[in-house]
Amino acid sequence: MGRWAQARRRGGGPPGPAAALITILSVENDETTWKVTFSGDVTINGGEVPDGFMEVDGFEVTAVSSLSPTVKFVTTDGVAYVPGLVWELTAQPGWLLTPVRIPQSGLTT
Repeated sequence: MGRWAQARRRGGGPPGPAAALITILSVENDETTWKVTFSGDVTINGGEVPDGFMEVDGFEVTAVSSLSPTVKFVTTDGVAYVPGLVWELTAQPGWLLTPVRIPQSGLTT
């Protein structure tokens, strides 16, 4: 009997696929903040900003708040809230407790 057959008999089996890391689906202009939509539920710690790991148009995130489990508001000082700006997530931010895929980037909408 093969290794995986033996494991199945004992209630185990081959290792399953690795869990997909959460990604950012969009960073939208909300006129006074950026509405960041994630592909899954994320938990934030608003006391850990700024840390320089998420930027919009070169300006780092200065404040974070929660709208829902998958949508967070982030504020950047010194940038106009308009579509078409580059956003980047270069490392796991201290304010984002849930692990996400690194790096990520895109354009604001």
